[in-house]
Amino acid sequence: MAENGQEEGGSGEIAGWVVTFSDLMTLLLTFFVLLLSMSSLDRQNVSRIFSMLPGKSGILNRQAWYGSKELPDQEWNYDRLSELMTQISELQRRKESEIRPGDVKIISRSKGMVLIIANRILFEKGKAALSPKAKELLDTIGDFLDQCENKISIEGHSDNTPIKTAQFPSNWELAGARALSVFQYFTQVRGMPASRFRVASFGDTRPLVPNTTERNKASNRRIEIVILNNKQ
Repeated sequence: MAENGQEEGGSGEIAGWVVTFSDLMTLLLTFFVLLLSMSSLDRQNVSRIFSMLPGKSGILNRQAWYGSKELPDQEWNYDRLSELMTQISELQRRKESEIRPGDVKIISRSKGMVLIIANRILFEKGKAALSPKAKELLDTIGDFLDQCENKISIEGHSDNTPIKTAQFPSNWELAGARALSVFQYFTQVRGMPASRFRVASFGDTRPLVPNTTERNKASNRRIEIVILNNKQ
């Protein structure tokens, strides 16, 4: 009888230990879930931005954003960023004959956030003066740039089709003049401080895609507005 009583008492002690262990594991699990949620806050904000945009708008290249090795090393205002992308998306819908899907993209590189704008919606062929249809888009982007303090690099790119005119002896001059036109719009028309900007021409040396088709060449003719990380 005594042995049976000890066995019953022993099994009761084991049951109590399991309950205590279970409570401990639940607390630990809650703690680690909390840590994980805090560490992934930025990615959740980015995902929320993506969910606000039409899936086929062509404005935001989600794969390009996540495919970069690192996001910009600063705290972006994601609400303002999502507002910019929504405004560009609506502008595209209103002017779909002028702004096609893929004409404006936003990606992230290690040096900062990059707005890629196809030259066809900014300039006429072989010219560096801004076309009238470019100004509403640049105003939309300018409103966003006014809300951040980062330095900005405006970079001109071309395809590899040679150009040789009295005004533009090569694609380097043409791409540089186009980047300068965007800079002058932001500083002279919108009154943004020139000290925030730098202007560069890369000619045809940094193509996004091989210059093997007319479609690819159109993709390589572009202006990149880079909102630089603070360390740049």
